Amino acid sequence: QKGGNPGNLLFRLQLEVGLVRFAQEDYAAAIEHMVPGLGTGEGIYAANYLAASANLARQFLEAGKNEEAYIAVNAAVGMVGEDVAASHGFQNSYWPAVIAYSQALRKAGKAADALQIATLQKSFKIDPSSSPSLYRAYWQERVSILVTMGRGGDCRALVKGLSDAGDSRWLERQRSHCSN
Repeated sequence: QKGGNPGNLLFRLQLEVGLVRFAQEDYAAAIEHMVPGLGTGEGIYAANYLAASANLARQFLEAGKNEEAYIAVNAAVGMVGEDVAASHGFQNSYWPAVIAYSQALRKAGKAADALQIATLQKSFKIDPSSSPSLYRAYWQERVSILVTMGRGGDCRALVKGLSDAGDSRWLERQRSHCSN
């Protein structure tokens, strides 16, 4: 490439190899090839990196590897930042992995760890209007953790703060869980 930046050409080639690996559903290898281009700040690298990370997390979840799914999505957000991840809709891949890992920890008797995992990325929000089932699954997990920990008062306060969900019957069911 005459007059071009040889580094950019290398990043493009890496991306092309990553896209081939993506098509082969070898998402871990695709991610490795896409990471170098992230430093360029070009959106194409972040978009493809996040897509590969989302698919890797989905594969892990389908295999019951909840911790690995959580690690994959958390690493992706760490690499590109919450704003970039949110601009690509990555919260729809991020939160299912967080919820699954939190549930696994809670069921293993590690409710405090589950609560920490579930509340780690506070500014990376789930939009209740565009993802109502994901929104409810997340808050149901938070309620379940507090119930498991025997923190009914905190649970009731949390549910009271969820009025923006707009489903009073769902909220009432959550409130009843807090007392049990």
